Amino acid sequence: MEHFENFFTGFNNFKIYYQIFIPDKPKAVIQITHGYWEHSGRYKNLIDFLLNYQMIVYISDDQGHGKSEGKRFFIKNFDDLVKDQYTITKMIKEKFPNLPIFLLGHSMGSLVAQRYAIEHQSEIKGLILSGTGTTGPSLPKSLQIIARILNKIYPAFKVNSGLNPQSISSDPESVKDYVDDPLIMHEYAPVSVGVCFMDHYKQVKNRIGEIRIPILIQKGDHDILMLGEKELFNDLRTDDKTLIYYENSQHEIYTEIKPIRDKAFADLINWIQKHL
Repeated sequence: MEHFENFFTGFNNFKIYYQIFIPDKPKAVIQITHGYWEHSGRYKNLIDFLLNYQMIVYISDDQGHGKSEGKRFFIKNFDDLVKDQYTITKMIKEKFPNLPIFLLGHSMGSLVAQRYAIEHQSEIKGLILSGTGTTGPSLPKSLQIIARILNKIYPAFKVNSGLNPQSISSDPESVKDYVDDPLIMHEYAPVSVGVCFMDHYKQVKNRIGEIRIPILIQKGDHDILMLGEKELFNDLRTDDKTLIYYENSQHEIYTEIKPIRDKAFADLINWIQKHL
């Protein structure tokens, strides 16, 4: 296995950190876009698993996340992240022109992946959405109004996120890794990000049916951090769509306790191999 890490100049001229993992006999490329607050270093279990099945992995840190440049955790528009993911796809096609690409997005990354597929589905073989839906946890109307006002005045204004790390995974080790990670600061979020989550599906709902490539959705049945996966699934018009729930699983199925994680990994690779 070969491992490379580097930076490219992304949207808004931020230096975007990315990693490439190349097995001995690659069969396909998995391009991963991560969730809010996190970074590429949190995907070791998934990457190791995919490498065992001869899958190349490209994974980056979004602007403002991990080792990438940008104001910490500030995102003005999810489409900015789509632009960076498309740059990565072009890099992949230049280096591995004959290999199929599957885009895998987790949590916020799944919203980015939805938008990516609407604009660039011809570039990828299939779409994998983990911990996905149409929005984050619903907020009282009064807080939504306040967030929108603040977003117009001072979009970088930080508010308490209210995130309980226990909702990430039912595996205590995974939760501890998340809480102790120096690159993650889950206690706050700029109001702009909350507005991005609130407005995402309003902006894409009328176009989500344009996606015609195969889609796999993997979802914990106790996931409270992303909502609306049934609406999303019903709005998809592709002839090849699959929704799998994982019993007693929280938001991150790939960092869950081993039996759940192993089942999620097995379903993932079986689906990928079926679509090669």
